[in-house]
Amino acid sequence: MLEPHQKTALKVLEAGHAVPLDKESWQDLREKVGLERVPPNASRYAEAIEEIRKIAKKTGFDKLVEEKEKKEE
Repeated sequence: MLEPHQKTALKVLEAGHAVPLDKESWQDLREKVGLERVPPNASRYAEAIEEIRKIAKKTGFDKLVEEKEKKEE
């Protein structure tokens, strides 16, 4: 797995979304254009993030990401 893909995968496992909107400025911008401050995706719901992690563990995806991370240290 290439490093950029690994970083994206880690972000998905961490936040439930590959492109987190973790700055208030993003939330303000979304609101300004008529969108909800937090998008209706997995990052909004803790239980959805947990499901993503469970799927990653069952499929071995978490190990694939983990192994790449350890090899590069």
